[in-house]
Amino acid sequence: MLDELDLTRLVLNRVDLAKVVVAALDALDLTAVVTQRVDLGQVVTTALDQLDLTEVVLDRVDLHRVVVQVLDGLDLTALVRERVDLDALANQVIEDVDLPEIIRDSSSGVAADLVVEARTGAATADEVVARAVDRVLVWRRRRVGRPG
Repeated sequence: MLDELDLTRLVLNRVDLAKVVVAALDALDLTAVVTQRVDLGQVVTTALDQLDLTEVVLDRVDLHRVVVQVLDGLDLTALVRERVDLDALANQVIEDVDLPEIIRDSSSGVAADLVVEARTGAATADEVVARAVDRVLVWRRRRVGRPG
């Protein structure tokens, strides 16, 4: 009689398999089962190999917000002082800038401006002296030309 009995159909028709599975899961310590039976390192490695992390990050992370938060939390002055050789940087800038040429150019510009100002001043002074002389001469001619 057991040979003719379809046990699979009997279990499917008579047993609430969901209750059996729930009861079995409740009775199991799944953490212990997983840690003893599953190579989690291999699972993670396989998952990471199958993921396009760039796409995941770009789709799910607000990079602008992350960068702003990182920058807000940084003391950039301290970071620069720690990581940048400011003396070397200053020396490189001084080497790259032709300071004597800049001084010559600015000095020659100032000197040229001074020469222009001096010439303008001299021309103005010449005009003032010429007017004064003309007045004196005109006054003198009038005096000399008068009968006395």
